[in-house]
Amino acid sequence: MRRSFVGLITLSFFIIGTLCFGDGGACDIANLIERLNNEPDILVIRDIAALKENGKSAGPSLVRFLWHDDWDVRVGAAKAMGYIGYTEAIPELIKLLGTDHDWRLVYASVQSLGRLHAAEAVPALTDISTSYWYLPVREAAQKAVLAITQGNQYPSRYHQSNFAFEFFDHEEVAITENRQAARDEYEKKVQSAGGEKDSLDNAQLKKLAYKVDMRPFIAAPEPKKGDFTKIQVPDAGGRAKDGYFVGSSRGEWGGELVSSTLKANR
Repeated sequence: MRRSFVGLITLSFFIIGTLCFGDGGACDIANLIERLNNEPDILVIRDIAALKENGKSAGPSLVRFLWHDDWDVRVGAAKAMGYIGYTEAIPELIKLLGTDHDWRLVYASVQSLGRLHAAEAVPALTDISTSYWYLPVREAAQKAVLAITQGNQYPSRYHQSNFAFEFFDHEEVAITENRQAARDEYEKKVQSAGGEKDSLDNAQLKKLAYKVDMRPFIAAPEPKKGDFTKIQVPDAGGRAKDGYFVGSSRGEWGGELVSSTLKANR
């Protein structure tokens, strides 16, 4: 459900925004720069990035927004640098690799440095590719290093005709990318440390299933007691001092966090 929702948002970015492709389009780069300077907006930045090298003159304006208060604006500015080929932003993008409060900004900067073939960024990118806490960012850095050292184009996740999806891929990767791989990595770290993980595996979660009352989405006759009661297997859970805490999320249909004193077999 969450992935479909994000996909619809991304699609709306593509449909609603005004894309500009060179001379003769609905607007030119000068108008886009004026709009950007007057009222910074992620969709305007996307339109500039879509112009590729024809949007390079917006580089000086975009640099100012790399440190903007709006999270989306600065992520968009960092990502746009790579598409328009603004190599003058490389020193600032390298600085952003040290951001410790926003993985999306690091992710966007990594991608742009790869697209800009920033050789001076290879040491920092190599470090991120092996030590950054979030797997998608490490993989993006690995791709960037290969693109720089081998002289290849930075690989895109989407076809070039789907630029809006490509530009906003960080929204999708936050939900879908390598979730199981990240979980497997966590398990390995726990085992290598010789400890016991606090989270519960699928078999343990099934043993802690609980009853929950559901409510229908559409109007319905007064239900009889138990009509909408179901057995809910928790999505996640962990150990607590006197038992376990477990919970489930059903998106807009609700969710809960409950405690249990039942014993889940180890």
